[in-house]
Amino acid sequence: PIRVSRPQLPLLYNSDGRKDLISGGVRGGKSQVCAYAFTREWLLRGGKGANFWLTAPVREQAWKLLNKVVYGDDNAPGVLPPVLFRSIPKSEHQTTAVLVDGSILSLKHLKSKLGTNLKSDSVQAIFVDEAASMCDKSQLANIESRLHMSKGRLLLATTPTKDHWLREMVRD
Repeated sequence: PIRVSRPQLPLLYNSDGRKDLISGGVRGGKSQVCAYAFTREWLLRGGKGANFWLTAPVREQAWKLLNKVVYGDDNAPGVLPPVLFRSIPKSEHQTTAVLVDGSILSLKHLKSKLGTNLKSDSVQAIFVDEAASMCDKSQLANIESRLHMSKGRLLLATTPTKDHWLREMVRD
């Protein structure tokens, strides 16, 4: 079963939104609903060589995010089961997974202030967990530019942070 709240459901059905910021309290289900929406994007846009990113503040958290999406945690089940992968990173030092259809899932981090590690070929969908850890708008610009050619989807999940520049994006 899909475990999201009723107010979160439109995020799963919405294909028109190219950028979604999901903000809420600790253990509010932000990452879980983004994982479902991310999986939907893979189902719609995946295929041999299609690029997808899971992004977090540091490399270790990106790897933990992948594990949460695949295996789940104490609060929610996994969304993309291991059977859907040809290969899954075994540690934070491995940054690429390959799905059964040949899609490439890369683990990215936000540690580079200017986001220079966030450059690559076109990406179909990007899920950024703890998005308020982006310290500079150039990181967001680099991420958005990866989605420009593919008209891909950006999913940002974060706990609200007072006076953070991401608040400018929020539409209540």
